Formats: sequence, structure tokens, C-alpha cells
Amino acid sequence: MVGLVFVLGPIENYERLPLSCRQPIKLDIKAVKPWLRYSFDRLWGTSADGERFAYYVERGEPTVMQFEHLENEFFASSLQKVNVDRTESIVRFCERYGFPVSSGYNGAQRLSLFRSRFKLFNTDFQPLKSEWDILASESASAAGIPLFSSAYSEDDKTLLGRRPYFLSEEARRIHLNDRSVVGAISEAEVIQTIRALQVSTALITAVAYGLENTDTWGANEVADYLCDRSHMAQNGISFFLLSNTDTLLKNTRLKSYDTLILESSEFKSIVQQGENAGFNTRESYTSTLADGLVIASNTAISFLANSLLSYRFDGTGGTPDEAEDDNGGPLAAWSHARKKTHRRPASTHSYGCLSEAIISQFGLLYDDPAEWRICDNCGRIFKKYREEKPGKVIQKTRFCKRSCANSYSKKKSQGLITE
Repeated sequence: MVGLVFVLGPIENYERLPLSCRQPIKLDIKAVKPWLRYSFDRLWGTSADGERFAYYVERGEPTVMQFEHLENEFFASSLQKVNVDRTESIVRFCERYGFPVSSGYNGAQRLSLFRSRFKLFNTDFQPLKSEWDILASESASAAGIPLFSSAYSEDDKTLLGRRPYFLSEEARRIHLNDRSVVGAISEAEVIQTIRALQVSTALITAVAYGLENTDTWGANEVADYLCDRSHMAQNGISFFLLSNTDTLLKNTRLKSYDTLILESSEFKSIVQQGENAGFNTRESYTSTLADGLVIASNTAISFLANSLLSYRFDGTGGTPDEAEDDNGGPLAAWSHARKKTHRRPASTHSYGCLSEAIISQFGLLYDDPAEWRICDNCGRIFKKYREEKPGKVIQKTRFCKRSCANSYSKKKSQGLITE
């Protein structure tokens, strides 16, 4: 990979990621609370409107999980390995780390309220009765409209829609009076949350590397990196495109110019028409792609910042006052869509959630002064050697983990790599 960069030489100016579009947004990392992991069963239910759906119910006593249980750059390793198209992959991940819950309707608060429904002095938990109940508050309704607009790709409905949240509420309705069930969450919400975290962290990382290495990495390199499933498991980059993004990028999945020509006959036809009319189609598309990637990265990090606010809730089930001043635009729904009608006991306030821990780990690394690097063996962008323990000094290394160093040495001894 490194050799190819030098063969190609400096990238053209229109391929460079525009620093002027970048909006530095700092993730407000606070002490990461432990979270609870339960044994669970996967069940099938029928919603009030007749939809069959899969969901998980928690049982027994919990295991308390700590921030230290996540290996270095968990968001780029174990998280990216989850294949949400395979139930066994989802189950395996949740069995080990717990459930990732959405910030879109205060998922952590709702799950905590349900877990506490039989505890002393707690008011009755009432499941939300419709998808619109999720956006019932005035602030949520005003902020939520752009988020769920039709401007986004049809393929990203699982990231944008309210349905996964409502199905979690339906699962809780089914087991509302079942004392053998501690918690309940829909598989759709778990999938939605995993996908959003996979896409956002990979996108931000790739763009950050491109902005630090403008002579060797441009829009096409970033796009090709993100299209490699070993670097970002799920499709869905366009989820983080704003609705006013240039129409050239519509339904492109933010792929590189050359990749799109090979894969899309429609795009190839448009290119041919443009060239026949005398346009430099490569320059036009790639320049727009560069802008789109940085804009999408800004939106993704805003999503993570608003999610952190949403996960910080007080003893009333509401988010802290600091969230009231947040102006995250269309993504404000992820932090403001909340219900204050049900109280939860302060005894559960000491626990957070897995999603908050993942975002916090990413934020701490993102703000670390160490430079982003590309592993000489697997091509992964990283800052920390994966086998390091949290808090250790960052090592200057060409490889992201020990197995990559060993694999590279083996290839070199076999003559497959020359330096």
C-alpha cells in the first residue's frame, strides 16, 4: 500500500480533502461509568400492529463491565468484526460485552427504567405506544424532522428510522409483568446502534488520516479505504451526509470515481455524457466527493457528541441541563428525544452503557496528540498498538498489532515483500 502511494506521486489538488470544511468538534469525555451485562435469550414477538420481530430478554444477575474490558481501539477491531447480517455474530458480541443501546430516543434511559420496574419506590414503567410517542416532546419533534427526512438513502432506513426503537418498546410491553425478565431490547435497535457506531468511527478515522496526510491521501484513497470491509464492516456512510449535499453524491455510497465507473453503468453513462460535453468529470466528481467526506465526518462526530449527552441521564430519567443548550441541528434529536414522565430510582444511576464506553474510548484516542498511522501489514489506520494496556505510552510502530508484525516478517522471509 505504501509503495503504491509513491508510484502514484502527489495527489491532484481537486482530490485533497478540504481543510476549510472541517469543523473541529471535541467529544466531551467524562468518567466512563461501568455497565451491566446479562445472560439473555433471543425470542420472537408480534407487535401491536402485527409485525413479527426478533428481540432479546435479559435474565438473572448481571456482570458489571468496566471500561478496561475494552481492548485498545475496540471501535476499530472487535466492533468492526460484528456482522449484523448474521445473528450468531450479534449474539456473540452481546454475550461478551452487553447490549449497545441507541441514543436516538434515550435508549439507555428507557432500558434502565424497564429494568427497575419492580424495584421499591419506582413508578410503573409504561411502554411507548407508537413510533410518534418517541418524538412526543416539543423539542424532539422540532429537531427530529430533518433527521428522518426522505433525503437520505433508502438503504439506510435501518439507521434512520424510528422503528427499531418502537420494537424495543413492544418487547417491553410483551414482558411488562414478567418478573423472570430483567430487560428487553429489539434486535433491530442493537443492529441500528452497532451500524451507526461502526460507520461513524471508521469514517471519522479515515478522514482524520487524510487531513493529516494531504500529500498522499485524498478523497479516492479515503473512499476506497472505507469500501474495504476489513476496515468498515457495514455500508451506510451516506447516513452522515447532510440533506443539502451535492446531488453528484446521491446513492454513490461515497465510492471513488474509478470504483463507481466499474460498478455502476448509470454512473458510467453520466460520465460519458459529461465528457462528451467537455467537462472534466473526474475532477468534478472527486472534488465533490472530497467535500462530502469531510461534511459527513463532521456530521458523524456531531452524532457521537450528541450521543454522549443522551447517555448522561440523572435520577429522573432526563438528560443533564447541559443538553438543553446543544445546537446539533438535525442530530439534536439523538440527544433531545426523551421522556420525563417516568422516574427511575437513583440506585441505578451509577451504571452507564456499552455505547457510551465505545464512544468515549474513540473520543480519547481521537484527541490524543499521537499521529494516525497505517499498518504496513493490514493497511488499517491506527494510533495505538492493539496489545497495549489502557494508559500505556503509545509506541512508535509500523504495525497495529503483534500478529501483523509476525505476518509481515513471515512474508518478508519468503521474499513476498522487499524493502
